[in-house]
Order: sequence, then structure tokens, then C-alpha cells
Amino acid sequence: MRLFQNPIRKWGIFLGTLTLWLVIHSALVLNFANNHPLTSADWAVILGNQVYPNGQISPPLQARLNLGLDLWETRKVSHLLVSGATGSEGVNEALAMRRYLLEKGVPDSVIVVDTLGRNSWATALATSDMVTSDEEVIIVSHEFHLLRCHWAFRQHGIRVKGVAGVPFFVPPSVLWPHPGVARVLLLFAGLWPQMSGEIRGCIGCIGCIGCIGCIGCI
Repeated sequence: MRLFQNPIRKWGIFLGTLTLWLVIHSALVLNFANNHPLTSADWAVILGNQVYPNGQISPPLQARLNLGLDLWETRKVSHLLVSGATGSEGVNEALAMRRYLLEKGVPDSVIVVDTLGRNSWATALATSDMVTSDEEVIIVSHEFHLLRCHWAFRQHGIRVKGVAGVPFFVPPSVLWPHPGVARVLLLFAGLWPQMSGEIRGCIGCIGCIGCIGCIGCI
């Protein structure tokens, strides 16, 4: 295609597409996160994030836990479900989250642990097994994460009463919500003949612009 034979034009289209996608995606997730009034529910489901090799909670995860802790302390929820998996650091996020909440004075009877929450879909699946059909949940994560989490939870029949988001700071996962998207954009920039197969693999992520179709990231 002649349109992509000119390197300057090709890179211009690439950067323009990336910028437009970032703007639209950011607007969508921020609008969603800030237009769901927070009310009381039975559970707060806190999604995991990085834990350091020494077991210390990372600042992003601490922010999520503190938000969930505030929901419990203000009696907006009666139980806390912490969900996370074991990352490359070798420490299970959910167990570290439980330990942090216990240190903050939360009774062990209030905390339920999902140690296999490697992504949004896995957390939603585990939550659907742990809560009853008449119980309601509040999803706790970063603002950029809430839209796809809400979709995943609804797909598993969970009654989502609200969402609570840590403020949005344009983290890397906004630019690259799934590894497949990064591959597609890089192929578009320099390996156009191989792009058709990659599009089929990542069409959900690109088509929805909000990382709702492909939720393989945390």
C-alpha cells in the first residue's frame, strides 16, 4: 500500500493513532471511574499490584489497600476480599495484602483471600465463587483499571454496587493495556505485512478502545 511506503507518513499515522487512542481511552476510563456514586455493599474486592521481593507492599498497592480499609472503617462494606497472584518477585500479592490489613487492625474474620488473581478475569471468577448471588460488591483498584474490572465482574454475574478508584496518573498500563496492543502498534510502525494476523488476536482490545475485550493484564 502506497500510504505506508512513505516512512514519515507511516510514523505520522502511527503517532496520531496512538495519541488519539490514549485521549479517548483516558476519557472513557476517567468518566466511568468518576460517575459511579459510592454506596454501601457487602464486599470490597481489592485487586492486587506489585509486592517487592522482601514482602513489602508497593505504593500503588498500598493506595488500593488503604482505600479498601477506609471502606471497611466507615462501614460501607463488611468484608474485604483481597485478590492477587505470585509475580516474578516470588511473593504472593494476596497473602501480602492480607498481612498488611491485619497489621492495620482488620480482624482475620473480615478478610477473604484469593491467591490466584493473576488478572481481572481471574479475580472476577474467584469472586463469583466466594460471594452469594444476593450480595453486592465494590471494586477497588486504580481508576484506569475499573472499567474493564466492572465488565469482567458483570460477565460473571456479580452484583457490582460501585467502584472505588485510586487517582489516575497515566501509568504504563493505560498506554499498553495488553501486550497484544503493543505488538500491533509496533507491527503497524515497521512490519505491516504481518499485521493482519495480529489484528485478529487483539481485535477485542483495539475495537473497544477501553481494554474490555482482552483483559489479560492486571
